[in-house]
Formats: sequence, structure tokens, C-alpha cells
Amino acid sequence: DLTASNKTAGAETFGGLSLHTLGHPGGNPYESALSIIGKTLSSFDDDNLIPAFGFGDQTSKSFGTRPLGEAPCRGFEGVLSEYRKALQRGIVLSGPTSFAPVIRKAIDLVKASGNELHVLLIIADGQVSEALDCKRETINAIVEASRVPLSIVIVGVGDGPFDQMAAFDDQLPERRFDNLQFVDFQPFQAALAAEPSKEKQTAIEAAFALCALQELPSQFKEIVHLGLLGDGRQGRLRSAEASRGSGSGSASGSGTGISSR
Repeated sequence: DLTASNKTAGAETFGGLSLHTLGHPGGNPYESALSIIGKTLSSFDDDNLIPAFGFGDQTSKSFGTRPLGEAPCRGFEGVLSEYRKALQRGIVLSGPTSFAPVIRKAIDLVKASGNELHVLLIIADGQVSEALDCKRETINAIVEASRVPLSIVIVGVGDGPFDQMAAFDDQLPERRFDNLQFVDFQPFQAALAAEPSKEKQTAIEAAFALCALQELPSQFKEIVHLGLLGDGRQGRLRSAEASRGSGSGSASGSGTGISSR
């Protein structure tokens, strides 16, 4: 999230600094959250190539995205490196805030992969703007994303408020499945800063990763049940088999045994 609100969103939780400040002990909130999630997800990524994008800067504003690097980043360390390089080159933070462009970019990547399972991680400092239909477009994009095998994880950094993020998480019944999880990073960031023990810091990081990714198993099950992976035939076949096995006319397939990215 490269919007201008990041300059003041650390007033209470990041010592009054911009959330994109580089060189801070322990990293800024974006660096810290990305590093922790990266440790957890990296072992599930089959090619270690991660497309990464910024949004909300003076170039992309609310209608586009800004690639981080000239090609997919090599692992989460590559994402961190390209993020830092982009800031050092003097990105101009702007706005307004809309998640729609980056969500739709992720939808395109999922379709281009042949509908392999993807996880979209969005790290942002707060509310989507009401201006220029940003909120409506973001809601529409989240609903569109429920038609492909895409899980969305939003991590809130800085002071918030994050009530809108919770609404995106829980109150969009138009979706084909619950495809979004939101977690507030600030309590974990504060706990990490206050804890000198490396062992306990590791436990705090694990708790954050669990909160952020805890819905992935149930989302994967729904994705398979809906036949969203690949051409959908495996999911439909397993649902049909489960239906015949139960002797009922409705599909209840568990969808186990299908591998994906």
C-alpha cells in the first residue's frame, strides 16, 4: 500500500514515523509482516517466483498497480529487496486507496496459470477510500475473486481503523465462498517489540502466521468442492462420487487428494 496515509498511520504504533521508513530496528511494519508470512508460505510455493505489486502511489493511484521489479521476485527475500529498492528510488506516496486493481491483477495471474491455487497477500494501512467508487470497486473485485481459486489475506499495519476490513472479511454474501481473511498486525508487532526472548518472538510470529492463514484449509476445500481448480472436472467428479456414495441427490464431496500450487 503506497498511499500517502502511510506517512501518518504510524503516529501511535510506529513512533510517529511513516510506515514505509527503512532502516528501523526490526524493520518497518511492511517488512516485518511480509517476512513472517513469507517464512510460512515459502515452502508451499513450487517455483519460488512471486509476482509483487505496489498500489496507490502517484503512478498507479486507485486504477492501477506498480510492479516491484522487472520480473517475478525470487522468493519473499526478493520481494523485500524490490520493495526497498522502490522506496529508495523515491516512490511518491499518493492515493486514493483501492484494492480492486491488485485483486484483479491476481485474478488474471490465476487464470493465466490454468486456475492453480494462489494466495494474494495485501498489506495495507487501513480503510479503502470512498472517493472515485474505490470501496464499491473493491467489493466487486472481492466477489469476482470468489469465482477463481484465489485466497485473499489482508494484513492491516499501523494505527487503523480496520472496521472496514472486518466487514470485507465477514459481510459479503455475494461471494461463492468466503475467500478473504483479515488480521490486524499491530498487537503482534507490539508484542514482538516488547519481547527480548528469541524463542518467545518465534512463538509470536507463529501465532500471527496462524491468524493470517488459518482459513486456507477450509477455503481450499470449498475451492475444490466448487470445481474452481484447473478446468474444474476433478472437483466435479469428486463431488459426484461423494454424492453417489451417500445415496443422496446433493453433492457433498470432500475434495481430498487434489494437489495444486
